[in-house]
Amino acid sequence: LSARDRERLAQRLAESPAGAALVFPGHLQRLRCHLPVAGVDAFITRLNLGWAIVPRLRVAIDEWDKQGAGDATVSRHALTVGLRNAALVQSLGQVGLLVDFLERMPLADPRWPACFDFLMAFLGEHADHANLYRALMARKAFLLHHRMKAQRNAERMRRSNMETLSMSGFRAGHFDLEAAEKALVAIDAVALAVYGRTESYDEAPVQMDLGEMDADGDIEGLVKRLS
Repeated sequence: LSARDRERLAQRLAESPAGAALVFPGHLQRLRCHLPVAGVDAFITRLNLGWAIVPRLRVAIDEWDKQGAGDATVSRHALTVGLRNAALVQSLGQVGLLVDFLERMPLADPRWPACFDFLMAFLGEHADHANLYRALMARKAFLLHHRMKAQRNAERMRRSNMETLSMSGFRAGHFDLEAAEKALVAIDAVALAVYGRTESYDEAPVQMDLGEMDADGDIEGLVKRLS
């Protein structure tokens, strides 16, 4: 679509406002309204109408659709809308990973939608990354580290008085544990489907209070405690 097409669409939406609905989390009812003229340009911009799927990825989508994607958990329409919303730069690495994902991730896998949504966000942050597998594993290690930190902080707050913790300078930053769990599941599913492997980080870092020690301290004893 050209810039002229977008201008015509904006004019049409200004003359005949489209119906819209405001959705409030936790409530079934929606507030019906019309798209205000002031929101037309922002709405059209978010549609990314000038973005187009590169030929290699389009061929992969066609093959994916032929394999029976209509019976899968994600439709072709939802897939292409997701790609358009993400508006990836479609570098060689991004396209390669997406093509492999479409070819190798089982269509009937219930994790398919979550994995696709994760990839849209992940690839948007890694346009030119040379090794996307290593980037996936780095994200996994990051999430595991911060999940463990959040769990330790939650346990510390449960066992301690918040006023005392505040006086000691303790600050527990927000970390979305639920989102992290979903991302970790998606990372492993994508890595196993596309690359045939993933990495385990079972050896969680352990904090230990070693006390204080001067130059004449029991170095040998310290080594034993750390081994």
